[in-house]
Amino acid sequence: MRGKSELLSVKLTTTGRAVARAGLGELAPKKPPKGQLKPRQWEALCTAYQAGELGLDSGLTFGDYAGFSWGSSLNQSIPSYH
Repeated sequence: MRGKSELLSVKLTTTGRAVARAGLGELAPKKPPKGQLKPRQWEALCTAYQAGELGLDSGLTFGDYAGFSWGSSLNQSIPSYH
């Protein structure tokens, strides 16, 4: 069909990913341990550490610091030791 294009929508399900991995002989990626920071969180934490006692003036809303929104991330990432 020259000059015409069609929009194609594809959704790969959990089962579809498993079938694709099996066909390629690959294993599913391991999930990181609970509480482990993601690379972007580590980057923001390092930026905040390097800022020292003065901290950073990011001009962002509450909970945003070092280029990352820590609000919900800290609640999910820090294990509770009660």
